[in-house]
Amino acid sequence: MEISTSKLNEFQNVLSGNPPTTSPDDAIQQLRIRRSNDDPSTTPPDDTTKQFIIMISRFTVWHVALLDLFDNPPEWFKRRRKPLPTIFTFTSSLSQVMCEAYPELKQKDAFYNQVWKELNDNRLIDTPGFQTMMTSNGWKFSRTTELGKNFLKFIKEYVI
Repeated sequence: MEISTSKLNEFQNVLSGNPPTTSPDDAIQQLRIRRSNDDPSTTPPDDTTKQFIIMISRFTVWHVALLDLFDNPPEWFKRRRKPLPTIFTFTSSLSQVMCEAYPELKQKDAFYNQVWKELNDNRLIDTPGFQTMMTSNGWKFSRTTELGKNFLKFIKEYVI
């Protein structure tokens, strides 16, 4: 399996707490990736690995950034030393949390709704609607599926 080095680096950069960039890939280089931990009990099945590599080739850094944010929103804010959103009195919404985390996405509803739809279509998240209203604490719960968690782990643990 081959993967874009620059794209994987960009995804890993986002998962390290750096803001996503919107610059296009500057390289078309492909090279083999290898697992940093070769323990077969922790290695995803070949079909899952192939699926993840296909997702990496199709997704933007925003896919990974939003998936990471909604895997554990309170922990995401803590890792980045950002204050937890306090704008919620009785209700909350995922789009409000996203705008608190990434203000540059405000007024880009069509874009982030499409990213969210693609995450849902690939079964990486379990909440189909990004505009879903919930209790004031509802935003704090993980929205990633087991597959989504494994995809994030895959990106974090693979080295070039």
